[in-house]
Amino acid sequence: MYCITLWEPWASLIAQDVKHWETRGWEYPKRYHLDRIAIHAAKRWKKDQRRATFEFIRAGLLDWPLYASNLGWEPPTLGKVLCSVTLTGQQPTEHCRARWAEDNEEFHLGDYGPRRFAWHLGNLRTLDKPFPAVGRQGFWKLSGDELLKLKQ
Repeated sequence: MYCITLWEPWASLIAQDVKHWETRGWEYPKRYHLDRIAIHAAKRWKKDQRRATFEFIRAGLLDWPLYASNLGWEPPTLGKVLCSVTLTGQQPTEHCRARWAEDNEEFHLGDYGPRRFAWHLGNLRTLDKPFPAVGRQGFWKLSGDELLKLKQ
């Protein structure tokens, strides 16, 4: 199974069934269409990501009650595989902007700028116990041991 690494809090927003579209500057390869992929949270958590995390908590989009009161804590999800989804389709972000109202929640959860692509993520399966993994750019394969953890 392939995996993709996302920054926090966006990986957790997918795992918590809030974010259903992932935006990228590239199309996913057609061979991955309808494939199940794992979602991995990056190990680093930068200042702008920390700020976004707390904005999403305050807006009620992200369920991290422990972090809402203590801005110094890091999420326990960093560097872990959180869930898996199916790549059910993709489209240019211009199509999303034309079809959705500006107040659509997804606009605040991705980069819908020009010449980008929105990947639709369906069939969410969350993990009871997220597990650590070393992330990479683009799509990368889970090892045999990691794949067994994902299927437990």
